[in-house]
Amino acid sequence: MRTLLAALADPVIGYGGDGTCRYLNPAAEATVTRELLGRRLWDVYPGLRDSEFGRAFDEALETGGPVRHRSRYEPTGMDYEATLVGVDGWVIVTFRDVTEALASAHRTRQLGSLARASELLGSDLDTEHVLDELMRLVVPELADWCTVDLYRGGRLVRISVAHRDPSKVALGFEIAERWPMGPGESPLLARVMAGETVVVRDIDEAALAQMARGPEHLAILREIGLGAVVACPLVRPERPLGLICFASEGERTFDDTDVTVARELARRAATALHLTDLLVELREERDRAEEAVRVKDDFLAVLGHELRNPLAPIRTAVEVLGAEPRFAEVKEMAIIDRQLRHVTQLVDDLLDVARITRGTMELLREPIDLADALQAAIEMASPLVDQRGHTLEIRAPAGAWVDGDARRLAQVFSNLLTNAARYTPRGGTIEVAGAVVGDRVQVAVRDDGRGISPDSLPRLFRPFERIEPSGADGGLGLGLSIVRGLVEKHGGDITIESDGVGRGTTVTVRLPLLPSEGRVARAPSPSRERRADVRGRVLLVDDNEDAALLLAVALRKRGFEVVVAHDGPAALELLDGPLHAAILDLGLPVMDGVELGTRIRERLGDAAPPLVALTGYGQRGARDRTTAAGFAAHLVKPVEIAALVELLRGLVAR
Repeated sequence: MRTLLAALADPVIGYGGDGTCRYLNPAAEATVTRELLGRRLWDVYPGLRDSEFGRAFDEALETGGPVRHRSRYEPTGMDYEATLVGVDGWVIVTFRDVTEALASAHRTRQLGSLARASELLGSDLDTEHVLDELMRLVVPELADWCTVDLYRGGRLVRISVAHRDPSKVALGFEIAERWPMGPGESPLLARVMAGETVVVRDIDEAALAQMARGPEHLAILREIGLGAVVACPLVRPERPLGLICFASEGERTFDDTDVTVARELARRAATALHLTDLLVELREERDRAEEAVRVKDDFLAVLGHELRNPLAPIRTAVEVLGAEPRFAEVKEMAIIDRQLRHVTQLVDDLLDVARITRGTMELLREPIDLADALQAAIEMASPLVDQRGHTLEIRAPAGAWVDGDARRLAQVFSNLLTNAARYTPRGGTIEVAGAVVGDRVQVAVRDDGRGISPDSLPRLFRPFERIEPSGADGGLGLGLSIVRGLVEKHGGDITIESDGVGRGTTVTVRLPLLPSEGRVARAPSPSRERRADVRGRVLLVDDNEDAALLLAVALRKRGFEVVVAHDGPAALELLDGPLHAAILDLGLPVMDGVELGTRIRERLGDAAPPLVALTGYGQRGARDRTTAAGFAAHLVKPVEIAALVELLRGLVAR
């Protein structure tokens, strides 16, 4: 046995049953003094008798063991794992040095804490909650105390405290509240706030006195029994945020690994705090931007309403006068009509681009033959094409059905044709070429006009962008922005090509084809001829007296009996006779048009006429209100008299 034990690299000590040291192998002789031989262990180290080691000794002697016990040998500062075995009244103790293994496990736990801390710091934007959770990862693994103080208003404000004994957390806040500290009031704190990690491994009376703010503060620090402190700055790129402190009590200290981990935790916490601040700033900027957008949208809604109100009587007056034979050939009437349509289009463009920008544009989609939308667009653009003397060549795609809003697609191609006519010198050629390519239909609008410089192409779809100053026939630079928005809303795309100035332009729209099983044509609407003899009594309510007067004149000329009121109470007094339809402005005084419509329905019951909203408000919210209130139609000023008459004849004929 002696030969075997002598060959072992681990220290082995043999004790008699009374604790007397009887044997040391060579490895043990190199670790402990030979003076232990022949002496009782309990006499040399009196504290061991009633310790965990003493109890392990007795157990091994009684049972034979093996019994394992971990301890530190203070003279060397090394950690050992002891295995005690009882043999024939002896206790053989083998010691294995586990100092490095324990240090490695400690480093592994520290790295695990760092990994969990990184995951935590990126998981939440509630700063104080994240820091509280962070400190629970490091207390008590890294330290007995952990505090976080942030620099606010020239002072350090404690926002988080952790302690291995939760009952002491309140004390950590109380100390910071009773003795608040500014960066310049302590040399140690000044170093930390300058970006230095300060480590005090042995806090003696002098160190405590340097930390204390007075006798009472010093007494509390003594009572706590601080043993060591690591104070790390929390720094963002341009200024310090505050500091995080790790402190131990009693004999516990911090090694170089602990300091490295503390410094890395502080760095990651500072990064998280910095990102949180940036996100808060971005949210505030977003909120301000959203508020600005809301104000802009409200302004555009009011602007559209206020512009449409005066446009309505002008449009009606033009149509009333245009129906008179003596004005039919007056060229000034054509000029007024053309310019009125231009102003109306500008108002519509402003509101359309606002709807597209905020994503509230709605499409009334149904299966349509794209050739029909192109034909409608050609009819809309033909006056300008004819005025400029252009040649228009059309090759419409055959059998190209799409799921789309016929009115909006006509608006798309009308805009492209109008641009081609506007920017092509007189006598030019405009070509519309459609073709089915795979599962998409492609329509190209080509002209041989002014062309576009390469550097201007990328910005043409931006709102209010123009490649040249606005002329007499120019717009606001919104047309192509609206066109792209409408095309993309239909699931398509649009491109512009030009070989340069003076070489013409090609705009190509691509839309997804509708499968053949989805191509169901809508039922044709009743013809105007069948409705031509339909008349009825109509209630017209509008607080704009000029608009009401002229619209009443136009409707009376077409055979309707019209009664007019300018507010809700006056309108309710006109319900004594039969009514076939009621045209209501929404922005009425006393009660708005929706409330008036509700009152009419309540008063007349089943005899209530169909309600038609005629208003300057075309936003979704206004349309939703009239739909919910049971209105049969929602028309936006200025309205085409022919379209209104067609609608009324349909309602009267019900």
